[in-house]
Amino acid sequence: MHAWFHESQRNVPRLLVEGLNPGGLLVIEGYAGEEAAYYQTNELLRSFPDLKIVHYEDVWDEADWAPGHEG
Repeated sequence: MHAWFHESQRNVPRLLVEGLNPGGLLVIEGYAGEEAAYYQTNELLRSFPDLKIVHYEDVWDEADWAPGHEG
């Protein structure tokens, strides 16, 4: 599943969780760069409080899904 949501669409995390099958995984990959101003520290962790976080990291690297784009 691919989902993008703007700050004004705060119900999207809840809808993503409701759409998961029992035992399902939600994988989120994003980027920062100039867009970092739009995100707050640990925003993803706060957006999905009912999920068990298996792995979480912030890295600064070239995006494998967008060669040449760093974030």
